[in-house]
Amino acid sequence: MLKTEQHILTQTKQERLRGIYNRHGSKLFGYIYEVVKDQKIAEDYLVKVFQDIALQPDERNIEAAENWMFLQRFAKNRLAVFVSSMKDCSTDDQTAVMRYSGNKLLSNLNPEQQKVFCDVYYHSRTIQEIASELNQTEDLTRRTLKEAFAIMRRSGGN
Repeated sequence: MLKTEQHILTQTKQERLRGIYNRHGSKLFGYIYEVVKDQKIAEDYLVKVFQDIALQPDERNIEAAENWMFLQRFAKNRLAVFVSSMKDCSTDDQTAVMRYSGNKLLSNLNPEQQKVFCDVYYHSRTIQEIASELNQTEDLTRRTLKEAFAIMRRSGGN
């Protein structure tokens, strides 16, 4: 009888998660996408959030997840690692950057190329801002960005 009760609880939990996903999944994906700025990474985080909720032993988390604010806060906590790793893409901990950015091609770039690429791609900074920070011309910064893209394109084909 215990197995039957567990099966019913598991089935109910799955159904509730499916309902939460149907109600909030697209909105949560949009929220995550605005943070990570990459569709594949956002999809992966969305799956991870729902997996983490499903693995919670406390049934109250499933109930709470039906509330958008709880779900958003839950996702925000999971994304904190991503956000902290992307604050400075040219960090010495390159494995953390690659793990959370999902972009293993970054390891093929030199530190300056990594910084320019990450500032533009992940932080939506302008060439003018980056050039000023690096104390170089905008043309040189643009060239560095173009080199980064060229290296990543070549490396991606291998």
